[in-house]
Amino acid sequence: MIAHQYIINSAAVNPAESFILLPITLVGAYVSNTTSGALVAPTTAYSPWVVHGLKGGNWNLIISAEVLNNGIQLEQNQTNSNVFYNFKLLSQFSQDNLNAFGSTLGLGSMIDNVQSMKFNGSGNQALGGGTLGVYTANTLTAVTGLIGGNGLVNNSPFPTPTFAVAIATSAIQTTNTSGVIPMTNGTTGIAVGQLVIGTDVAVGTTVSALIPNASIQLSLPTSAQVPNDTTLYFYTLPAGNTGDQSSQGLQGYGAYNNGYYSRLKKYADTTNGTVQNFYGSSASTSISTASNVQTELKPNFQIVNTYYMVTNDIVVIRLQDIFDSMKNLPIMKRLDSTIRSYVNVGAVGSMVSQYGIMLTSGSTNTFTNTCPLIQSCLTNIPSTAVGLVSGLFIAKQGTTNFFGGVNLAHAITGNNPLTTCRIYFSLNNWTSICKSIGNPAGYHLSSRCGDLTCHTSNVKIHS
Repeated sequence: MIAHQYIINSAAVNPAESFILLPITLVGAYVSNTTSGALVAPTTAYSPWVVHGLKGGNWNLIISAEVLNNGIQLEQNQTNSNVFYNFKLLSQFSQDNLNAFGSTLGLGSMIDNVQSMKFNGSGNQALGGGTLGVYTANTLTAVTGLIGGNGLVNNSPFPTPTFAVAIATSAIQTTNTSGVIPMTNGTTGIAVGQLVIGTDVAVGTTVSALIPNASIQLSLPTSAQVPNDTTLYFYTLPAGNTGDQSSQGLQGYGAYNNGYYSRLKKYADTTNGTVQNFYGSSASTSISTASNVQTELKPNFQIVNTYYMVTNDIVVIRLQDIFDSMKNLPIMKRLDSTIRSYVNVGAVGSMVSQYGIMLTSGSTNTFTNTCPLIQSCLTNIPSTAVGLVSGLFIAKQGTTNFFGGVNLAHAITGNNPLTTCRIYFSLNNWTSICKSIGNPAGYHLSSRCGDLTCHTSNVKIHS
């Protein structure tokens, strides 16, 4: 619970223009065993900077809130208020509103893409290893079709490759590591440009050339000789970056949540760097380093202590969005107000596998009723990863215990650069009333009135 209290007894204040700043820290970690909690290190190839993010609209963080003015309660706590806030604001926002301050309020440059939304019921799961109508409790080996997770999902920041064909290579042992693989079992269904996944095949490898029914050429060298009868999986990569269906196929094929991506792209990856060399770990190879980004309070991503993926953000929540009373209060010279807002923090653990398969259970979720955090559906993850733990905290990492002892508090050097919550409000400094020249009976405000000054108030955080 966060308590905000401010007392104004001089200049005029406009409550409708007040807003809250929350320092948010997201922490994630892959595990290779959901019983022992053995951690797996993320690498650049797996795009760890998009492993998690926030739902559209920063108001989703506030699960309930209340406001008192002069000791009188104007609005009281209501459970799951974030659901109401979301419905209300998405109903009221125009395209101009979204363009003007959608990114500031956590919506990104566009709202979530409905074309990429997907429902994965228990009927989408294979029967082996589970009971009909019940999700598998402890394994993903038999789960097929749960791309993005069980239930209603919309968590793909990139186009998800669609499975095309699986073919046994029957590769001869003399195959070298140049990337040429004999395909004596045929090449039906294989096409240049498809993503290739299989034993000893590097992440992100595609088919660069093929000789029908003879061999294929991979875009990257293989790490070792491909064994005989290894099954390689080929996926078709959708084109385009609009989020829409980009090629012919089943309705919805290739669509992804470009609204979610528009919220993720602001996080500067200071560990792995960027293609543009704007951000990175070294001042000699990039314009800005991790320390610069932290000093500037820019939303950023970093890998801490080898295993922990940490995203720091500072979210803005306008009081008028969560309190109708604040939206309708007039400009006033005296204000004694107390606001208590309850932020939905916690952690969630999901079983994961290659190709974007995910499975989540309520038993590995400590959020209250709703979850403001999104775990991304990624085609490529570390090959030994079978679980992903993600947590959302205020200012610094909290203690967790998932999958045999995964404690996200061990990411001790990845704290948010802003260590306190803040509330900002504008003060209108009106000058003295002046007598109008030529109208002795009339008065008007000086031409210097309306100077705007921003102030902060003390904020207390209660556990």
